[in-house]
Amino acid sequence: MLVAFIALISGCSTLPLVNSSKELKVNATELGNYWLVENGTLDWSALLNGNNGGSFAATFTINTQGQIENLNLEMIAGDFKTDKQMHADFSKQTFIATKTNYLRQAVTITAKVN
Repeated sequence: MLVAFIALISGCSTLPLVNSSKELKVNATELGNYWLVENGTLDWSALLNGNNGGSFAATFTINTQGQIENLNLEMIAGDFKTDKQMHADFSKQTFIATKTNYLRQAVTITAKVN
């Protein structure tokens, strides 16, 4: 009985936190506990087209439907410019909830792109 209880507790440590009506802030590593990119890899090319050597920070929310919203881009260095079409193209990407994210917890992530 004690072994089963310990196994239950240790097994739960990999599960995402309880669903919240507010999105959780996660890092790039933690994102995989909640959502996976539907096409396999997050495609940054829509934001990189026409930007020569600039680096930026992208902050966005993956909502409960697996869609990107509230995309915010901030230049870190170099010549980085965006327009509405770039935002729209990047935001077309969709995510699939992981098995452990059966409650479809919304998350916000910030990633630096060089």
